[in-house]
Amino acid sequence: FLIVNGDTLTDVDIWALVSRHQQSEALVTMALIPNPRPNHYGGVVVSADGFVTGFTRAQGQPTWHFIGVQVASGRAFARLEDGIPTESVNSLYPRLIAERAGSVAAYLTEASFLDIGTPRDCLDTSLVLAATEGARFAGSRVSIDDSAVLVRSMVWDDVKVGRRAHLYECIVGDGANIPDD
Repeated sequence: FLIVNGDTLTDVDIWALVSRHQQSEALVTMALIPNPRPNHYGGVVVSADGFVTGFTRAQGQPTWHFIGVQVASGRAFARLEDGIPTESVNSLYPRLIAERAGSVAAYLTEASFLDIGTPRDCLDTSLVLAATEGARFAGSRVSIDDSAVLVRSMVWDDVKVGRRAHLYECIVGDGANIPDD
């Protein structure tokens, strides 16, 4: 089955990931890209034959970065206790690797990766996507008064921004009404 984190956007080739998983006979196959921010993101260590051998904390050295998309066999989770939360990357996967080399495979890709895990990341990603796609900063059926000031902000659909309103680094969701002043 596929596991996809909800805080990232990517264009990873799902079918190629699934194919790598089937070919590898691993319990888990993780989609990895060259780490775009090694001082910010922890890394994934990959062997020459394409299997994950460990994980590192953010350290500034080149590593691979897990983009939040993976294929897993139910057997990877079979020994977990029901009702007990478990962190896969920092707890379960290192145990699987220690028990059997090759249990976690790497799918190395150049897929895009955009983080939307925090409000700041979501805004930055929205602005990047708007610029990349040639989109405006505003959605459909939007009314923005001429005296309003918007700086590094995104406005979704059906939004009204009143007179002299100032929006600085905001994402305004569908149907919002920003009053005057």
